[in-house]
Amino acid sequence: MNPTQVKRIVLSMATAVAVSCAAAADGTVKTRVFSEAPASKGKEVVTRPIGEVSVPSAGVVHFAISLLPSLETPSADWSVHGARLNILAGRHRDVAGLDIGILGNITTEDFDGVQLAAGWNSIGRSAGAVQFAGVFNQCEGEFTGLQCASIFNNVGEYCGGVQMACLNKASEFEGLQIGLFNSIDRGIGVQIGVVNSARVLEGLQIGLLNFISDSSVPFFPIVNAAF
Repeated sequence: MNPTQVKRIVLSMATAVAVSCAAAADGTVKTRVFSEAPASKGKEVVTRPIGEVSVPSAGVVHFAISLLPSLETPSADWSVHGARLNILAGRHRDVAGLDIGILGNITTEDFDGVQLAAGWNSIGRSAGAVQFAGVFNQCEGEFTGLQCASIFNNVGEYCGGVQMACLNKASEFEGLQIGLFNSIDRGIGVQIGVVNSARVLEGLQIGLLNFISDSSVPFFPIVNAAF
């Protein structure tokens, strides 16, 4: 792993501890362009939109409180920039800041900040977040930051940063995964677990069983690597 690759991984991981509690000003997130070749070959970091907004926000408030998604103030189509307290579970369009739930926190579009839940955290996408959940964290789109859960972390698209849980899963990945089972489609970084799985990886796997399907060494126990 050359110094440029190490720097990129460290920068991705640093987002997890230096996350902003305000929404991204320009509505963009740093991502990579991946190819079928090992992930970073001849590719540069680019910026692309976070995503299309499905429903316009009804407005912005600095504090929201919820009992359940149907029993909350303001209603689910509002954005919260400040703090949200979900006595059981709550759902809003965008949240930036501190998000606390006894059961779960749900953000249907953009989340930036810190989420704490005994049950689960579910968001649409994030340019900078820290998620702690007793059971699982879910991000439908792109995610940058830290996910930590006892059971499961999942990112549907690009993930840059750190995932720690029994099961970690992402499509495009750049950073560090620590768990019993780690799975990515393609990416750059390090996987540490009992079973590590990747289709395309530029980096290192440390575990009992290590799989990199598009590699000259598709399987190797204890330590596997591809560059």
